[in-house]
Amino acid sequence: MTDYVSQKGITKEQSTQLQGLAVLLMIYHHFFNDLTIYGEALRFWKPDWIITFAWFGKICVGIFAFVSGYGMQRVLERRKEPGAFSCLRQVMRLLVRYWIVFLPFMGLFFVMGKRSFEPREFVENFFCLRSTYNGAFWYVQEYVIFMALALLLAGWLRLDKKLRYLCAGIFGAVGVAVLLLGTGSLAGAMEGLKAALDLIRIAFVLVFFAGWLTARFRIFEKAFSLLPEGKICVRKLTGIGVTMAVAAGRMILSDSAAYAKLDFLLVPVFVAGVLLCLEGVKPLQGLLYAMGRMSAWLWLTHLFIFDLTKDRILSFTDSHLVFFVIELFFCILAALVFWGGELGIDRIRKMKKAERK
Repeated sequence: MTDYVSQKGITKEQSTQLQGLAVLLMIYHHFFNDLTIYGEALRFWKPDWIITFAWFGKICVGIFAFVSGYGMQRVLERRKEPGAFSCLRQVMRLLVRYWIVFLPFMGLFFVMGKRSFEPREFVENFFCLRSTYNGAFWYVQEYVIFMALALLLAGWLRLDKKLRYLCAGIFGAVGVAVLLLGTGSLAGAMEGLKAALDLIRIAFVLVFFAGWLTARFRIFEKAFSLLPEGKICVRKLTGIGVTMAVAAGRMILSDSAAYAKLDFLLVPVFVAGVLLCLEGVKPLQGLLYAMGRMSAWLWLTHLFIFDLTKDRILSFTDSHLVFFVIELFFCILAALVFWGGELGIDRIRKMKKAERK
């Protein structure tokens, strides 16, 4: 694995490590952003600190969005296939994983009586139009928006510079006209624009765009080149200082569990700091890499596992730390089952493909 942040940009291994960190933050955020669900069942040493850190954990979405934007820009700029195919393949891969988790868990929940079966609600959740079955599934819609944005940006960049500005102007003018005609007033148009931005969750779209810009203009390469490569202490102290400063700032700014207003500015700096902190720390790199490899399965399964195991675990422990470790263990176990199945299927496909050749 890479020991130093490469001046050629974030490597695939480093992206996976970042996803591993993000998924751990996500799980902690979902489990402890609201302590009232536990009543008196758990003891918390410093409840306010727990909530503050859990709210900070929302940065996980920003990390995932940033890595997606960065990665798609790199893929599309050196692609060997049409950009639309690359984006569609990414979306379909996620949807297949989603359905593989969705069907068995929801079938189990219906049988156990944890959920009542409503045909319309089931169809809407199956096609990711709603996320009433699992609060983490809203990100599927957001990921589709990210891929559409990546494709639009890739197509826009292929145009002549004058055409880029012309298309941007036409697109903006059409958008304003539609809002004005649809609402009949400037105030109504502004409300419509706000509603549209809320619908696409603009805070996370901006983080995705920040990742795309960072990759396109080689911002990390330029920033990291300013640090002395051989001076490990300087790089470590810089990484620790940057990471802690961003974390502290975001904790102060967070006014709710859903806070993400300035993540488009905070996440790139936080990611740079984390990468510097990870340099040369092979055990931590390996741990986060392993978590990152199964991050999609952890994201898709963790709230289902939480619903199935929470009461049982609370029956024999009242320590929030012990509770989290046990829940995390079961989440990893479930993710390993799905990930192992995916790897097995991929191996069989490769073997069959090799036989045909």
